[in-house]
Amino acid sequence: MAKPSINTFQEYTTAALGSPAQLKCNIQSSGPPRVTWIKKDGELPYEHEVSQDGSLYIPRVREGDTGAYACQGSGQVGPSVYPVYLFVGALVPYFGRNNENSYLEYLPLTDAYQDLDILLSFRPESTDGLLLYNGQYPTAAGDFVCFGLQQQVPEFRFDVGSGPAIIRGNRSLELNKWHTVHLKRSKKNGTLLVNDEPAYVGVAPGQHEGLDLGAPLYLGSVPDYRDIPPSTGYSRGFVGSLSQVQVKGVNMNLGAEAVSLKNVIPYDVCAIERPCVNGGTCRAFNIRYGYVCECPSGFGGEKCEQRRETCSPGLCGPEGRCVNLPQGGYSCACPLRLTGDRCSRTIQIADPAFDRTSFISYDTIKGGLMTLSIKLDFNPRRLEDGIILYNAQKADGKQDFIALVVKDRHLEFRFDVGSGPAIIRSRYPLRANEWTKVVAERRGREGMLTVNDEESVNAQVAANDRQLYDRLDRGDVIRGIWSTHR
Repeated sequence: MAKPSINTFQEYTTAALGSPAQLKCNIQSSGPPRVTWIKKDGELPYEHEVSQDGSLYIPRVREGDTGAYACQGSGQVGPSVYPVYLFVGALVPYFGRNNENSYLEYLPLTDAYQDLDILLSFRPESTDGLLLYNGQYPTAAGDFVCFGLQQQVPEFRFDVGSGPAIIRGNRSLELNKWHTVHLKRSKKNGTLLVNDEPAYVGVAPGQHEGLDLGAPLYLGSVPDYRDIPPSTGYSRGFVGSLSQVQVKGVNMNLGAEAVSLKNVIPYDVCAIERPCVNGGTCRAFNIRYGYVCECPSGFGGEKCEQRRETCSPGLCGPEGRCVNLPQGGYSCACPLRLTGDRCSRTIQIADPAFDRTSFISYDTIKGGLMTLSIKLDFNPRRLEDGIILYNAQKADGKQDFIALVVKDRHLEFRFDVGSGPAIIRSRYPLRANEWTKVVAERRGREGMLTVNDEESVNAQVAANDRQLYDRLDRGDVIRGIWSTHR
């Protein structure tokens, strides 16, 4: 009897988290060979089966399933072993193949009663369809939140008990292009941000303000449109790809967190769009465009399109400090009187200006054990979140600290003396392109923040510890997009 031969159709297979995977072997033998699978340096996935054709089927791929597998065939002559490598990446789902109803199911959105914050990045291929839905009940009643396209226009709806708020853009989205929307809700008030367009706003009718969500969250479509309120305005699912879902600033792992999926296939963004150049390796990832490029040495940028040097002696001048960047290239940290890519230009700074990556470092604040007073002026060009001043006990950020930050357009004075942070927020939002005077003071566990001529805001931390440690190992850092110390 002839020795069985086993041919792997692919030596390298990719599968997205949460989706099924099949590692194939084609068995040809004049007799009935026995086929088994092994995983090198580990166990086979808990859920798996070997099909009649010898392929290994994994119904739902998990992170630990990455690795080298081998199919083994044995007949009367002896065994044959052939390797197959499975790479598990992020799931960038594609919905609506062949007009099928396809969706991903997740646990309900939590902590959504008072407010909601969802960011979505997607690539539509059809003019109409429901992309996101979460309801109060698994029936066509109760509160809900949903988002989708109506005649190619993005539309955000939510109902807190007295009828839906309908917030609609006024521009059609281009098909087969990536878009990002940001859905925000505070009680009855909603905001829809679409790409770089101005904000669209709306208000829900009636007196109710809380959003009750108890049924599953669905992406792509829902199992049965008879089980969602007609006021959602949808009767069909989304067609296209979804790369990113961010809930209150936290990215969802679209494959690993899914409870179930139906008729969903991975969108192979790397093979279809081929974004990485200069030898970069493309990996599916749940971020805006659905991929990351791993660049070879000497290249960087989103698509490895930038040629970058690495640190060498003297590259940042005799006094500058050179740092190799993880994505390739280098950065020079210059002493205060020097600037430029290589610390080659002399400057005098009266009012320092910052972008989001620049900073000035000083020696640590002295004498702040029991009391501390900080006075500064700053002029924000934009009101994005960011750090103005920071001084900590340790570089790892795990112990005492003080900070002045911009958060949600307000100024916050934060400090931790060992028993948890105090957060003191300005009474009113900041104004862009205006000088702002700040006084931040701490006496023991009590703090006070005064902004311009506003009434001071006071707060205190728990009584476990009243002292900032007298040895702060990290200098205070002024960072962000502000000018300070006028």
